[in-house]
Amino acid sequence: MADQVTFDTLSDQTTGGKNLAALYCPRPGCRCLLLKPNVAQLTTPADEPIAELTNIPTQLLAGCNLTTQPDNSTYFWKVTNMLDFENLGFLKTVAETGVKYLSCPDCDLAPLGFHNTHSQLPQPTYFLAADRVRYQFA
Repeated sequence: MADQVTFDTLSDQTTGGKNLAALYCPRPGCRCLLLKPNVAQLTTPADEPIAELTNIPTQLLAGCNLTTQPDNSTYFWKVTNMLDFENLGFLKTVAETGVKYLSCPDCDLAPLGFHNTHSQLPQPTYFLAADRVRYQFA
């Protein structure tokens, strides 16, 4: 995970707004590839409706590898086709909000991002928190 993620540092890691790096699970020792380069679009809460990654119902986190409650993320990598992910896990949908939190399918680290099943966007959209992934440049 990045120590300090800013729009400028992330913009330097994009080409046309898409990720230049492969995105991996942030857990040390986990080698799970989530997204290949040039698949996800950088976005901010001002651009899209963003779910909070804090205060996740504890029953959803049972069995997940969550060491601390994450801070609320500011920047996200947006993917509009679930098949663009190399690997991805989901927690159960939060009934009240329709949000599914994303997790690492190999080590169960969560939350890495979210998908809002009640979204009014024209196509399903998945958001990976930019500060909850590890970057590997070719």
